[in-house]
Amino acid sequence: MSREKVSRASEELSKAVIGQPRAVQAVTDMLTTAKVGISLNQVNGRNSKPKGIFFFVGPTGVGKTELAKSLSRLIFGDEEAFARFDMSEYKEEHAAENLAGSPPGFVGYEEGGQLTNRVLERPYSILLFDEIEKAHPKVLDKFLQILEDGRLTDGKGQTAYFNQTVIIFTSNIGASDLTDSQTGTLIRPGIMSQVQSVGASQFSYDQVNRHFRDEVSWYFSSRIGRAELLNRLGDNIVVFDLLRPDFVSQIAEKFLSQLRDSAQEKYQLILNFNSSILTVLTDEMQGGENLLFGGRRIKTLLESLVERPLNRWIFERYGDLSVLRGRVLEVGLGEDKGLVVRE
Repeated sequence: MSREKVSRASEELSKAVIGQPRAVQAVTDMLTTAKVGISLNQVNGRNSKPKGIFFFVGPTGVGKTELAKSLSRLIFGDEEAFARFDMSEYKEEHAAENLAGSPPGFVGYEEGGQLTNRVLERPYSILLFDEIEKAHPKVLDKFLQILEDGRLTDGKGQTAYFNQTVIIFTSNIGASDLTDSQTGTLIRPGIMSQVQSVGASQFSYDQVNRHFRDEVSWYFSSRIGRAELLNRLGDNIVVFDLLRPDFVSQIAEKFLSQLRDSAQEKYQLILNFNSSILTVLTDEMQGGENLLFGGRRIKTLLESLVERPLNRWIFERYGDLSVLRGRVLEVGLGEDKGLVVRE
């Protein structure tokens, strides 16, 4: 990775993931360390561990997965080097074999492991293990060797080395209330129910950070008895902040820019969005549970208030879409939240 890319990493990642400066800083520090190369993990002149290990934890929709994807684009120029493993598919104990492959004589032996195959085929990768708390604890044991030794041997005896990968775990531990599945009894209160009651402004980042770290520590140590995995993660736990109302407009502008680019690319149509869209959206995000769903809710609101109505307006007004070329449309929202378009 070039020095220039590392130098502009903070700026580029901050554009993609808005309102998470500490998470961006953690990733940028990893890139700087990887570039310079001085490391505690050199073994016989070879760096044995992954280039980076992160445990992203925080509310839903605040940019955990997006930061991983953005890092892949920054380092490799595309998202092909990005591999996401949905850990809800590894709920059963035997699912551990899916990662490293079945032993000889068992079904699936010839196929190898999903994780080991990926690293053997493409050693330079960003590996995202999404919602890690949904995996069976036995599955998590597979990560101990990866985090400690930087390698994993599959059922065929082939060893996959992870020293050229960046490993990212994501988790929502501590966001929602944890209840007993049988009785419904509250086991651990989540922060988002409190946010919904009193608002995000009542919580400083330090409070959010402390809450999630405490919950992650409790989960691994007491809930599933995997304190050793928690120890391997060490200081690599990165807590994402709540979606603050101040950042709603910036995130919305990012999505509107994507809509603008789409119109330009497809029809050479110029879309200008006025401030009424941001005003309506900011008001909408304060209602109900909207802030609890983060950036995803901002996107779905824009789809329902702007994207779909705009496509419908264009379809009904122009029989021949080729006449859109070079046109300029001023797009906004009225007091009734209805779409307003002016040519």
